[in-house]
Amino acid sequence: MKKSKVKVSKSVKMKKLLVCCFLVFVVMSLMSVAAFASGASTGTVTNPNTSFDEIIKFIAGWIGKLGLVVGFIGAVQLGFAFKNDDADGKTKGLRTLISGFVVFALCSATSLAMFGII
Repeated sequence: MKKSKVKVSKSVKMKKLLVCCFLVFVVMSLMSVAAFASGASTGTVTNPNTSFDEIIKFIAGWIGKLGLVVGFIGAVQLGFAFKNDDADGKTKGLRTLISGFVVFALCSATSLAMFGII
């Protein structure tokens, strides 16, 4: 036996779509929650940039560690270039070594005031 295909008219499809949209709207409106700021009621004012500064310090710390890894890879390249007496390898290794240490120095600067972080 073959199943007969029933054609669904466009108006029925449109009604189903509208009902779905309405239900999504109702569910989203029921999920809303009122939030109140805690600093205004207690009288204490917190710096809104502290969490941003902490995130920037965390990211800068990991980028600095990555710079040390790049510097180590450059030192290994430089060592192999001296072993093989390869002029291009020496240049490439030295550039990689210096770039890794520059990244580390920028990220671990004690005075981050140049980036606006104190």
